[in-house]
Amino acid sequence: MLKHSPGAPCLILGRRTADALASAGKWRHRKVESLRMFGGDRGRRKVSIDCTPPRVTCGHSGATDVVPLGLIRKRPMKHFDLVDASGTPLPVLGRADDGHITWSALCYLFSRDLERRLSRSEQEVLRTAVFAPRERGRELAVAAMQTFPDRHKISDQAFGLLYDTSTHFVLYCLAPRKRPNTRRIFKYSYAWNLLPGTVKARWFQRILIAAGYSPAVFDLDIAGASDVASYHLEVHVSEGLQAAGLELPEGADHESGRVDPGGGSVAHAVASYSSQEADRTWKAVFAMKVEWRGVRTNSLVVTLFTFMVFLLHQILPGADQALKDAGDGAVAVLLVVPAAYGIFGARAGESAVLSSLVLPLRAAMLTCSALLVAIAASIVGALREPYLGCLWLIGFIVVSLMAALQAGPLLVSARRYLSARPALKGLWSIQKRAKLRKHRRNDGQIAR
Repeated sequence: MLKHSPGAPCLILGRRTADALASAGKWRHRKVESLRMFGGDRGRRKVSIDCTPPRVTCGHSGATDVVPLGLIRKRPMKHFDLVDASGTPLPVLGRADDGHITWSALCYLFSRDLERRLSRSEQEVLRTAVFAPRERGRELAVAAMQTFPDRHKISDQAFGLLYDTSTHFVLYCLAPRKRPNTRRIFKYSYAWNLLPGTVKARWFQRILIAAGYSPAVFDLDIAGASDVASYHLEVHVSEGLQAAGLELPEGADHESGRVDPGGGSVAHAVASYSSQEADRTWKAVFAMKVEWRGVRTNSLVVTLFTFMVFLLHQILPGADQALKDAGDGAVAVLLVVPAAYGIFGARAGESAVLSSLVLPLRAAMLTCSALLVAIAASIVGALREPYLGCLWLIGFIVVSLMAALQAGPLLVSARRYLSARPALKGLWSIQKRAKLRKHRRNDGQIAR
């Protein structure tokens, strides 16, 4: 516990904290946020900060400093840990002490700008915004910005810190004191998950995402990008997914590295911000695609097999009579295949995001199973025309559409692969030149 009066801010501590937060870009040299996705809805957010921490004491012994590491969104912190570069665990301040330091910094800034001591009611407005839950704190902060006495005298720094700390809390750690200007590394991590419902797509776009035509786009919450000299964000996707791009907020001092085009299982972007505008958006944009191997492959194999069954029935003469003569054998085959489809579709340990994105593919496999079961039932029940013919025709149309939709990206990839082969590329160039000469001859004949 800190040595402070619960009902009154400590302006000396507030000044030191406010100065440390205002100059964070000078002593926080590098911040790396690493987001990792695991199976199910499990994930982890790891943060590494390379800094030269200023000296901020708050009633502890002279051998300990309070280091404000950054902003964390207001919500329960699960499986949280904090260590130094050697892996030694470090203590953090509790919510009461954390909020008191932040409140003291706000009171100092507002008192400095207004050139007077704040009244008890004004202090309580700031305190309530700091300790309130996220949504309520945002409402109180916005209201205070609009109604605070002499608000035209209050600096953007004070209002900015009020808004930031109404939706986030400042993470303060207690670190053993070292020599001045000693560079140190702090690492903390906590449970994190990317909710499947945050994908920006309508139902038809979800089908295109599952088939591989376009990536799924997500918004990632970030905080304190402009409070460090160099901000890094990397995202590690789970098995079955591929990073398709990562973009940090606009307004960076240099555009180089702000956007990662993606590819592979990790996306990494870096930027430096000299203004606070990036912090007001709190969003980075991340895109990911469903990998070809896995559910997409299984779904395509299942759909193509079912398509061949219906196609052969359409083109082979006497197919209906042959199925009826086969009797129980044909029914057994048509019923065993859907069971195999279920084995293809089952996959343990995949991430919740992947399960959400490939849902249309699993629906396609289920549709194929249902069509084959319906055909088997029509054979057993001796379904008569024209109902039997309608069943085969409807199934053929549905499966053809699903097969064409899923095979499209594969054909495009095959075309790109073949066009990159030197021999085939030269052959296609010869064909193009021959066609061009032919068109020129035809144009000359028409002119004459």
